[in-house]
Amino acid sequence: MSRHYRAGKVHCVSTQKTAHSLCTYLLTMIQTILARTIHPLPVPLFGSVKTASVFLCAKSKAVPRMIGWSVPLSVGALWFVWPAVDDGWKQSMGLKKEVKAV
Repeated sequence: MSRHYRAGKVHCVSTQKTAHSLCTYLLTMIQTILARTIHPLPVPLFGSVKTASVFLCAKSKAVPRMIGWSVPLSVGALWFVWPAVDDGWKQSMGLKKEVKAV
């Protein structure tokens, strides 16, 4: 067992490595059990959770290329939807001042 001395304290390196490998092993086991439990569950349009996760992982690779379109699409969606939002809701959210009748 190797030991390191720091500021008068004995620090055991092999114990840390054993604890780390045990934690890694337990996390791997939990992931395996969850994967075996969840993957066969049915999901509409995809068939199973595994098929859906494989599809979404493949499609998520395109996100960095499309991130530049987030602002223009958000502005376009707001421009299209904003007139349909009720004035009472806008006033309750503080986005529009109440118009007083004359």
